[in-house]
Amino acid sequence: MKKIILYIFVVFACIPNMYAQKSVFLSVSLAGIEQPMEVFTSFDKASKIPERVLHLDLSHQRGFIFKQGALSKMKNLRILKLHNIDLREVPEDILLLNSLQELDLGQNPSLNLSNTFLTLQKIPSLQKISLANSNLSNLPAEIGKITQLNELDLHQNNLEEFPNEFVYLQNLRTLYLQSNRFTNIPKQITKLKKLSTLDFYFNKIQEIDVDIQNLSQLTYLNLSNNAISTLPENFADMKLLKRLDLSKNALLNVSSNFVVLARLPHLKHLNLADCGLSRLPDEIGLFQNLEELSLANNGIAQLNPKISALTSLKTLILDKNRFVNLPPSLDKLIHLENFHLASNPDLNWEKVSKILEKMTNLVFLNISDSGTHVFPDAISKLTLLQILHADNNKITTIPDNFINLFYLRKLSLNNNHIKSLPDILSEMPHLQELNIKNNEIVVEKLEKYKQQFSNIRIQN
Repeated sequence: MKKIILYIFVVFACIPNMYAQKSVFLSVSLAGIEQPMEVFTSFDKASKIPERVLHLDLSHQRGFIFKQGALSKMKNLRILKLHNIDLREVPEDILLLNSLQELDLGQNPSLNLSNTFLTLQKIPSLQKISLANSNLSNLPAEIGKITQLNELDLHQNNLEEFPNEFVYLQNLRTLYLQSNRFTNIPKQITKLKKLSTLDFYFNKIQEIDVDIQNLSQLTYLNLSNNAISTLPENFADMKLLKRLDLSKNALLNVSSNFVVLARLPHLKHLNLADCGLSRLPDEIGLFQNLEELSLANNGIAQLNPKISALTSLKTLILDKNRFVNLPPSLDKLIHLENFHLASNPDLNWEKVSKILEKMTNLVFLNISDSGTHVFPDAISKLTLLQILHADNNKITTIPDNFINLFYLRKLSLNNNHIKSLPDILSEMPHLQELNIKNNEIVVEKLEKYKQQFSNIRIQN
């Protein structure tokens, strides 16, 4: 019996932690069952059971002072968050935390970083550091001492460049630099051979003039909300790139950049929302491995029929454009599951319906803000549909043919002109949520509906 119990424990303990990328740790009980890690926010409480403390969060407890030896008993501590506590120096006994993996020191603008980095280099288990929102205009050279790091968060600072010593962070895999003042990608970054995630959202980058092809392991790159107009030829040499966000780059040159992007063999997610596009070049048909494409909030009136060549596409976001019609060949996107058509008030629904009814694999559809008075008949033929958004329209009734939407889980109809709910709702076995805020159903009827459709959460 003991052998069986021990075997079960080992099996559970060896299951890969599928949440590790989100910094969510799980602890394993004596019974071998993984449990969520308890987050201690009171130092006094944590001090009473120090051996059980894996996650200590003292963030925003401004003026908190560590007494000497206060941390030394928390030998199993993995996550320590000291965000916004007016910290000037890290406590000396942090060196005794041999299990420490993640440290948040953000929003402590008076923190002596040179001394801090010299201390932290002595903690071999340390993998992640956050210095977000710390009013940093530069980093001391000592940053290069913490060579064990694989994740560094520097978002929301005033950084424009890096010290040369930054190149010593050769184990770095994830680097967050959102909301800083970079005008280009620092050359030191291109020396980080293991980097796989790089986020430059909301900086001032105008051109990419570095050896970006050296980032051979990069899989995610966010350049959203910058001033980029042209991508260099070597951009296409990042062969492993899967996710690319170029949204909110209003000067983006369409034709030349599509030629470059089409050479990325593993690109699966591309965001070109809010880029001032008025058209798509024929090169869009070359992105045959693409699974997700966002063209939201552009000025596109006609969708290039070449887009029908993207047969791997699962998500297509066309919200906030100027479409009247869609190309009939769009029905060739046989793997499309998520279709966003919100805020296209000039759509000819009679023609669009003929295309829509052939998209039989759709599980998500958004036709909000489309100005329609009725649901297109095509929707009732989307038998796999699970989520339907039709907010901010002029719809008056939910049609009886919705009974065909067997798998529908959520129906959102806020801000319409609905006066009553049909009986067929009780026959839709998977419907869990109905949003009907700002419609024309009187209070008395609404209360009856909540009783009649007791299995549906009606939000009003």
